[in-house]
Amino acid sequence: MRLVDYYRFDDLFDPIWLVLLAVLLVIPFWKICRKSGHSGFLSILILVPVINLILLYYIAFSDPHRSSDESVS
Repeated sequence: MRLVDYYRFDDLFDPIWLVLLAVLLVIPFWKICRKSGHSGFLSILILVPVINLILLYYIAFSDPHRSSDESVS
């Protein structure tokens, strides 16, 4: 065996790591979307490279949605 074989990063992109990373990203953003009044399914867009930045700006600068049972004072 060559020494170079020990330093390959092929294991970094195994499917199990990608699924784990996706879960670690989607779950917190699901909660953020739900707390801001948006659909939780928007959090899946965090996995798309450019759309994730647009999603963050959309959530940060949009008005929070109010549910119909909240009273407005």
